[in-house]
Amino acid sequence: MAFQQQMAAVLLSFALAGSVACSSKATDEVGTEGSGSGTVVDEPTESAGADPGETSSDEEAARDAAIAAVLGEPNPATGEPITVGFLTDGQTAGIDDTAAKQVFYAAVAYVNEYLNGVDGHVLNVEECTTSNTPTGGTQCGVELANANVAAVLVPASAQDGPAFTVLAEAGVPFVAYQSVTPDVIQSPDALVLTNLLAAVAAPAALARDLGIARTAIILIDVPGATDAVNQLGDSIYGNAGVEFDLISVSPQVADLTPQVQQAISSGAGMISIGGTDEFNAGAVRAAKQLGFEGELFFGGLPTELMIESVPTGLEGIRIGASFSNDPDDPDYQLFEAVMAHYEPDYRFTATTLNAYGLVLGFQRALAGSGAADASSIRAALSNMTQPVALPLGAGLTFQCGAQAVAYLPGLCSAGILLATINAENRAAGFVPTDLSDLLKLG
Repeated sequence: MAFQQQMAAVLLSFALAGSVACSSKATDEVGTEGSGSGTVVDEPTESAGADPGETSSDEEAARDAAIAAVLGEPNPATGEPITVGFLTDGQTAGIDDTAAKQVFYAAVAYVNEYLNGVDGHVLNVEECTTSNTPTGGTQCGVELANANVAAVLVPASAQDGPAFTVLAEAGVPFVAYQSVTPDVIQSPDALVLTNLLAAVAAPAALARDLGIARTAIILIDVPGATDAVNQLGDSIYGNAGVEFDLISVSPQVADLTPQVQQAISSGAGMISIGGTDEFNAGAVRAAKQLGFEGELFFGGLPTELMIESVPTGLEGIRIGASFSNDPDDPDYQLFEAVMAHYEPDYRFTATTLNAYGLVLGFQRALAGSGAADASSIRAALSNMTQPVALPLGAGLTFQCGAQAVAYLPGLCSAGILLATINAENRAAGFVPTDLSDLLKLG
């Protein structure tokens, strides 16, 4: 139990960064709101003499043609429907899953209309909202189990634990894009496509590859996080042959200059930052002001909040993420086309790519399996015979049942994308990195 609590704490502390935020009111990622900059489909421009907000029929036709070219020929599903549950935390005072919900249903529509559904079956959805309470999570588990859904899909939920407990007992496959919940990731009954533990190992791998002998981790101090990083860090960084110093900082500390100076004075050639956008930006500002010439690393894609908070820019900072928003990546171009076609006014948040990646990952993993109900879907996903490309993963794969991390059988991947922020404050040069050698204990 102690290990479970520490594991949850360390994952949560790194999950506070933008790309791995669970069901939060997240800031927009750079260049990815609606069909904004970087999208494969250009926004229509106003014609001469046209009223503001209006576009010519030629422009609309050209835009529709561009979208259609990326989507390809329709290939609608015609088989017997499969109903899956969709677990969301909904919209409360501190949480807004509206955008992720829009993307989820857009992805389902695309799968049904263009990808022949799930192995030929039409994909139907039974939605349940937890209202971000443990009781709501339990109630959703009961409701979805009673609805006899074939699986439950969870892009990200702070209440996935209570729901999972009920669904696992009922034999309903629980398929999540990410999770920080020990009861989920430690269970072979869970199927979690991505690996948040990789956020801890990524800077160790980067330091090893760059020949950096000593690093520092500046970590926001959430309960138990310091002990957790010390326990996991010794193993992970030891496997990488890199020394590290942990510097924990209270969330109430506004000026991180002393902590960054401590990291520099320790001889660290790289500083890894784990916290909220505000926390990360504060550490970056302090490092720049102190003239740190080593490497900086944080988890997640750069957000508008971080860019606005660091006037000198983020160029050169290393990041780790489970998905790519590279506008030249065909997979991301497809995402943009799907959204332009089905939900052109959606708002990009930290969990929108989770929703899209989960639906398409579910479809890809079951292609050719013949699975159509809870028991057959669980068998197929728990015993995947080969890796499957993670949607938007830029080369990352997942293979449930392959024990990517032996002590966390619920995780289906041991990889992460490493990238560097460019002069436009956008992550670029995504490189898939297998961290399985660093995630071994003992």
